[in-house]
Order: sequence, then structure tokens, then C-alpha cells
Amino acid sequence: MALLQIVQCPIYSHLLRHVEFLRSQRRLLERGDRDSRMGINLSMILTMACCVEGKIENDLRELIQHRRAVLGEIEVKDFYQRRIYNTFLNNIQDYLNAHVARITGTDNLEAIIGLLSHKRPAPKLSHYPNWEGIRTLFKLRNVLAHGREASARQLYAWWIDGGFQDQSKGGYHEAEQYLLKKGLLKKRFIETGSVDHLFTNKVTDHFCGIAKGFIRFHSKIIKEEKKRFSILDTAALVGLTGQSRGPDSVL
Repeated sequence: MALLQIVQCPIYSHLLRHVEFLRSQRRLLERGDRDSRMGINLSMILTMACCVEGKIENDLRELIQHRRAVLGEIEVKDFYQRRIYNTFLNNIQDYLNAHVARITGTDNLEAIIGLLSHKRPAPKLSHYPNWEGIRTLFKLRNVLAHGREASARQLYAWWIDGGFQDQSKGGYHEAEQYLLKKGLLKKRFIETGSVDHLFTNKVTDHFCGIAKGFIRFHSKIIKEEKKRFSILDTAALVGLTGQSRGPDSVL
């Protein structure tokens, strides 16, 4: 006999509290303390993105565990069939958990939701009112996490309509374009030569706000999935269990 003990502890709640702590420290700064303000706002954006990732991973793991528990309620009387069935469920659970662990940012999120969802069509995270903002948050997070420098390219030539062509790219540029569209910026990096405009209190609070909203949006999807999912009306189970238990319960 073997016993496998697994201990897990999510940390996203600590990250969220840290964001609020940073916000409280920001209020104490003296006017004109540019470096401290930028440092705090940069950390808030980075930490909030990590908080979103942590909460999503936790929600998805809970949904996988819920699916495993529901499927585990199927009564398989034959010992060897039951052993094969349980091994199969364990392997599926391990595979899905490993898949969730490889998700970063918004990449492949809708694919895993589609795989786990009982709904057809599956819920789409892109239906979140500010999905563009969430994607931008993670693009900005990626460059911040690696300490990338900000840079911009602009080509001036007589044959270009308008006189110049913006050739900038990368996370900072994506964030700048998004914030300009939202009316949160007035000037571009290539005009100022500084990234101060990307880390104002207003910009930081915007990203933190949409991140918290997205966490609630995602958690609601997972809650509905756990509430409605039931395999008790699956006729295909008759061949395995020898009996069919009607669709009289919803988990």
C-alpha cells in the first residue's frame, strides 16, 4: 500500500493584499517623489498581473478537482474495471493540472476553459468587457518582469503619408497604444523620452481595476460550471456501470 500526500497553498490572496499595502504607501509619498511613485506603481501593476494568474490557476484546479469528484461518484462494481477507471481519472487529472501549470498570462486560457466546460459553446473569456485591457496588462507584465528597456522607432520620409511612420513594438508600445485609446495618456514615449506616463497613479489604478474585475468574471464562470455540471444523465455510462442514474441532481 502506498500513500501520496499532496499539500497545496495558493498565494494570490497575499499578492492582492500586497497591492493594497502598496497603494496605502503611495498615499504617504511627498509630492514630487517621482522615483518612489514610479517604483510603487510599477510593482502594483506587476503584482496585480501575478494575482490574476494565481487566482485563475487556483480556480481551474478547483474545477478539475470538482470534475474528478463527480466522475468518481460513478459506481463501478467490478474490481478490475474500477481500478482501470480510477487510474484513467487520475491520469486525466494529472494531465489537466500539468496543462494548467504551463499557462502564462492569457495564452491558451480559452482552450482549457473549452476543454473543461460542459456548455456548448463554451464560455469565452474574451467576452469580458475589457478583454483588450487584460491582454495589454500581461504584455506590459512580460517586459516589466524581464526588466526590458523601453525603446521607440519612428521613420521620417517624404514618401510616407503624414510624414512619419511609427515602427515601435513590444509590451511598452502595446500598453502605450491602449492607454492612448482609453484617453489615459496625452503624449507618447517617443515624444517625452520617459516612461513616467506609463506608471502614473491613474494608469496603475486602471490596470488594477480591470484585473480585479476580470478575476470576478472568471470566478463566476467557474462557479457556474461547478453548479450545473452533472454526468448523471450520460447514457454512455450504462455500459460501464450496468445502470443509469437519471438526471435528477445538479452539482
